[in-house]
Amino acid sequence: MTAVYSIEDFDFIALVFRNNAECTGERGIKTIIEWKKHIVRSVNQDRARGKVLDTLQPNEALIERDWAMKFLPLQYRESQSNWFAKRGLSWHVSVITFQEKEGKNSLTVLHIFDTATQDAVTSNAILKDLLHHVNSTNNNVDTLYLRSDNAGCYHSSYGILSVTALNDNPYNIKVNRMDFSDPQGGKSICDRKAAHVKACIRRYVNEGNNVITAIEFKSAVEKTMKNVKVVVALPPSPIKSSKTSKIENISFLYNFFFSNNEITAWKQFEIGIGKVFSSKSLNEIPSLVKKCESTVIWRTITQSSLNTSIPVPVTRNEELEEEDNICSNVFTCPEDGCISTFLKYGQLCNHLDRGKHTYPKNNLNIKERTQITHASLMESKSSAEKVLHSGTTHALQAESTLKKGWALKNKREVKRFSKEQIEYMTEKFQFGESTGYKCDPDDVAKEMRHVKNSKGIRKFQLEHFLSPSQIASFFSRLSLKKRQASNTVYDDCDMIAEESRTEMSQLTVLANTVQ
Repeated sequence: MTAVYSIEDFDFIALVFRNNAECTGERGIKTIIEWKKHIVRSVNQDRARGKVLDTLQPNEALIERDWAMKFLPLQYRESQSNWFAKRGLSWHVSVITFQEKEGKNSLTVLHIFDTATQDAVTSNAILKDLLHHVNSTNNNVDTLYLRSDNAGCYHSSYGILSVTALNDNPYNIKVNRMDFSDPQGGKSICDRKAAHVKACIRRYVNEGNNVITAIEFKSAVEKTMKNVKVVVALPPSPIKSSKTSKIENISFLYNFFFSNNEITAWKQFEIGIGKVFSSKSLNEIPSLVKKCESTVIWRTITQSSLNTSIPVPVTRNEELEEEDNICSNVFTCPEDGCISTFLKYGQLCNHLDRGKHTYPKNNLNIKERTQITHASLMESKSSAEKVLHSGTTHALQAESTLKKGWALKNKREVKRFSKEQIEYMTEKFQFGESTGYKCDPDDVAKEMRHVKNSKGIRKFQLEHFLSPSQIASFFSRLSLKKRQASNTVYDDCDMIAEESRTEMSQLTVLANTVQ
């Protein structure tokens, strides 16, 4: 049997392949550029924390805070029925760093709740309680620096404007600056402390104990850790709904400086002169209802322990790499590119807490140097090729000059779906609802590139192609509308759960695309 194709079929196939290649290339270039911007922003925002730690004075303190993942109750002997459908305990991690004569002191404060909403009201109430712990630990502190990730409970108009009311406290402690990390770049000391706490609790449970309630959580931490303070509390009472002043384009602002009645905001740390606006004080911040709290003696990070590391040469060879593999008792810094190594695990922890890494000037291994040498030999074979390559290199260097502010976060262009796109995605969604075989957004995005209409003409051109994340979001909105139509009782919790499911599906599609 011989297949016969017309010229139109060949033209159509060639056009499909070309458009697919163009679409993949354009999206790949855009993704690489965005990833490059993200790396630059993350490194620049980390400079804010490093500068605070380097210049920290005895009357100043740095507070880093983060909501940890909900803690699932643990039992030493647990039936299968009790293992399912657990309700997690909400707990908040705060690490306070002080400067004293001996060195830097670190105090970890955990706020544990049986039930709590991780919103801006609860986060501000926790911050208000932290002022008490700062004053009781070191009453010389009168200036605070705050740092957190980009979560909405911190990076919101209510969370920032409430600092003015927070500064009016009986301890005379003022918040000087508030910094946020770049999205998906907020791994900090709080995550390491949370991992340490969970490991200690698991060891406590393996000894024959149960950790089900917040009180038992506190007891487990007190018996296994020495430098952590635990506060068991009830969430604050909800505030009355009132119109709160909003900060324009707050999602693009990551650094805030507070003075008297003004707030200065920057898009990135030490980039530009900043934007000044008046701070309108909110009403009094609600307080936590504390059930009980623990007392703790906190440790001192001496400068000698921070600087005790094994010197590692910048240039490496095969002999040095073999020696590094033999020295299994040496702790190396897990930060990508850092060459610091330590004899003791505590020294490594102190190094990570400080965050001052050592990077080589020329971090090339043997394989990379071999590739560069081979490329140089290939280029020197022909003088004509060498001249051409030299001219191309100069041209690329001239074109790669980046403008000031190129890595700043820009507003994302939002385009409405066309009528044809909506009809096509709705048809795919209804097909999955009627047959039970849900369409995969990735497969729909690929099929969209070569589908034809009734006349045999391509239904969508290159500029109308959609990404799997866009299709997944549209499917989620259709599913939400269907539930609202069939169920009259639909509260905010259902809306939050639906948004979380949509975000998780988008992250799954993105992870599959990267792989």
